[in-house]
Amino acid sequence: MTLASELLPRKWRGIGTTFIAFIGVLGATVAVFVAKVTDWRTAYIVGGCIGLVLLALRVNVRESALHQKLMNEAPDVARGNILILLRDPKLLRRFVAVILVGSPIWGMIGMFITFTPEFAKAFGMAVLPTAGTAVLFSYIGNSAGAVFSGLLSQKLRSRKKSVAVSLALLAVSVCIYMKLPYNDSLPLYYAVCGLLGFATGYWAMFVQMGAEQFGTNIRATAATSSPNFVRGLTIPITMSFQALTPLLGVAGSGFAVMAALLTVAFAALGTLRETFDAEMDYLEN
Repeated sequence: MTLASELLPRKWRGIGTTFIAFIGVLGATVAVFVAKVTDWRTAYIVGGCIGLVLLALRVNVRESALHQKLMNEAPDVARGNILILLRDPKLLRRFVAVILVGSPIWGMIGMFITFTPEFAKAFGMAVLPTAGTAVLFSYIGNSAGAVFSGLLSQKLRSRKKSVAVSLALLAVSVCIYMKLPYNDSLPLYYAVCGLLGFATGYWAMFVQMGAEQFGTNIRATAATSSPNFVRGLTIPITMSFQALTPLLGVAGSGFAVMAALLTVAFAALGTLRETFDAEMDYLEN
């Protein structure tokens, strides 16, 4: 669970995470735009100045109340040790399930967005789109998707239902991406990239839901490491995509890998408990 969500009442903590995610992804969108309209030196200066501003703002952020309580009431309890997750089979299964729920997000980015020229060529487009512009539009969609996923979670009073809707939307978006006749229309292609980004906007809900699966002494470790493991899945995802390409072609390989990721994600989501409005003041032994 993020610090922003801890500062709000339990039923509203998803709003804090949604707002932070929206600003964060929007920042990535602005970064792509800055890189396109300026030279690399100017982009580095802009990024460095923003980093210094964020560092100054960080000084005013107070420590998590639950963490402070843990430090005061149970100073001897092991905390922040990832081995707690790896040694306990029950916690490890839960941790792996969280990672698998997020795997389609990086599958979409690692294949459809990164290999945009290759997919466009497979779709028969004579004028090829660029990966950089595809990233820009996917992140614009992702910003809107983060707000949608967060507000939907509040409306349904469920993390799992919100993520399930996003996964279903991603499945539909992948089919649209694969089957739509682009006819050399770059705006249409980039619009579909935005749709894919919108569907993967559940990234914030995935991180929050994953953090809420664990006790206070290991929550921060789970919240920070699970997204990194998802990013690390880019390697086996890309290797699988490239291995299947000679057999199925670029489009067929991408569809097959994404179908597998979505199937596993839906199955993993079903094993996780609902954490909306759940009490977070507990420890993992």
